[in-house]
Amino acid sequence: MAHRQGRFGSQPRRQRVGRRARARHERDPSARRRVDRPRRGRRCPGRRPNPAAARCGTCARRRAGPGLGTSGPRPRGAGGVHSGGRGAGSRTAARPGVHRLSAHRPDLSLVFPVFDEEESLGPLLDAALALAPRLAADHEIIVVDDGSRDASAAVAADYCRRNPSVRLLRHAANRGYGAALRAGLQEARGELVFFTDADLQFDLSQLSDLLSHARDFDIVAGYREPRRDPWGRRGLAWIWGSLVNRLFGLRVRDIDCAFKVFRRHVIETISIASLGAFINTEILVRAKQSGFRIHQIPVTHRRRRFGRQSGASPRVIVRALLELVSLARELRRDIPHTLPIGEER
Repeated sequence: MAHRQGRFGSQPRRQRVGRRARARHERDPSARRRVDRPRRGRRCPGRRPNPAAARCGTCARRRAGPGLGTSGPRPRGAGGVHSGGRGAGSRTAARPGVHRLSAHRPDLSLVFPVFDEEESLGPLLDAALALAPRLAADHEIIVVDDGSRDASAAVAADYCRRNPSVRLLRHAANRGYGAALRAGLQEARGELVFFTDADLQFDLSQLSDLLSHARDFDIVAGYREPRRDPWGRRGLAWIWGSLVNRLFGLRVRDIDCAFKVFRRHVIETISIASLGAFINTEILVRAKQSGFRIHQIPVTHRRRRFGRQSGASPRVIVRALLELVSLARELRRDIPHTLPIGEER
């Protein structure tokens, strides 16, 4: 036994068993029941995960799509509008470019805004499904049904079930041509994004002509040559084009031609606010303001076979004029516009 030198001489050292030497459960019997209890905040193997928390991040990522107003790569070269002649727009001249594009295999998104086009939507999707694989190995087809009153949504849904490359977005109510196109552009993931109307007035095979110029320009826009619309609509289009070109200095031959291809960084850079037919004009104006280069080529235009045209209705015209005035005031004040593509005003 150990000894210690105390005040009264050497005394044997007692073996002390203090609090620290005792086991915790000997001091507190209730602690024995708490041994297996995990600490608060730590993950327990038996605890069920929270599905709502898991969905939260996924939904946030889905909502954070390509927003207009977010910064993208700087445009290449000086901005401007270039017009191609018939040679530049012919399919024969464009084939070498299409061959190079096929070797490169960029992503391609085809966006079709739809409103009451049940008779023409099927043939359009058949043509798109036959053409897209030849232009890009990785492609997608996005149909945006803007609250159609006919069976357009059902036709698109049937194609979605049979073709994994087709996706359908639906608006519960009609929001306008611009809102439908914005929704499609927001969902598009391709490096090249193309859109056209679903009325079969364009030859979809001429998409290859646009893509052959997309390597050298930021936007390739078609212009209808000749335009197969009633004379009244052509007259309104001439007045509208003259007004827009004079007001914004665009020098575009066919502003509202719905046959265009964009490079990805254009959609990620510019901001779009229009919910109506003014969206074609706004895209070109903002692209020019941002310094992107625009190229034009002639495309074939056909008479409408199904449905009815709504672009020349008084409601559409008034809405476009109001949005035109709003954009002109904004650019005059030189205030940057940052409304994301998927948000409503």
